[in-house]
Amino acid sequence: MSKKVLVTLANYDYIEYSKSLFESAKLSGKWDGDFVLIVPEEDKDKIDKSIFDKKGINVYFGKTLIGNPEVNFYKIYLLDKYFQKWDWIFYTDLDVLFFNKIELDLNLRDEKYLYANPDGLSFINQFYNRLDWGISPYNLPFNNDKINLWINPKSKIKEIPKEISKISKKDCNAFQSCFMLFNTRFIELKYFQKLYDSYKIYFEYFNQGKSHLRDQPIFNLVFYKKWKYLNDKFINKYPIFDKINWDLKLLDSGYLDNTDYSDIIALHFFRWFTPWNKNNLRFYPVWKEYNDKF
Repeated sequence: MSKKVLVTLANYDYIEYSKSLFESAKLSGKWDGDFVLIVPEEDKDKIDKSIFDKKGINVYFGKTLIGNPEVNFYKIYLLDKYFQKWDWIFYTDLDVLFFNKIELDLNLRDEKYLYANPDGLSFINQFYNRLDWGISPYNLPFNNDKINLWINPKSKIKEIPKEISKISKKDCNAFQSCFMLFNTRFIELKYFQKLYDSYKIYFEYFNQGKSHLRDQPIFNLVFYKKWKYLNDKFINKYPIFDKINWDLKLLDSGYLDNTDYSDIIALHFFRWFTPWNKNNLRFYPVWKEYNDKF
């Protein structure tokens, strides 16, 4: 049997929320592999690692990245040599709940590809930063008068802009990085260095750190033509956002989601209406139950 690990990511401010995710994966997801929590090294002295040790959860401290980025960028450490002790890595964002057994069909997966689900934005639109993206960065059409391309054509670094320009003519699909499954062969192929190099370029030269998409464009660039469809039972986008036409104010007084999730494996909520938000009338009690059981 392949050795597999479920990984999530949190800094000190959000580490408490990881507890419900692990319990959800274990109880509802019936996860029978290992667990790892990635934490930025700068938070090492702030957390009580023994709490996770007692639950059999490994804590990995990622070395501090240049530029003091948001914690999302520490996702590149999924490709660190530390993870070579497993065969398959399944990453999930923190704002996720599991509803049914986590079925990854590893025997059917091709080790040469990363598996994820398509994003709401195309590949080239991963590299735009809306100046005014209104209610939704996902379902509103892009207005060329209101966007800035991160890429600076006058930059001394030319290789990646040329690559993006070439790909953009095809304007292909992109994947969302909230759920990712891949074989650790990518570690042997030095994909950590590829991600880290891309991170340095975009953060330092193209203002990547201020994008609402954060790490996602970097992963899409490095894994261009190296990813395949994961499974529609892992829902990337919380359906209620489309139901309310992304009018987030409608959530302020509490919202009860009546969507049928009986046949799905996992749901990604997004930061605007997390399961630990008390206004999330359906899932806050579920989240709290998992959190209290930890």
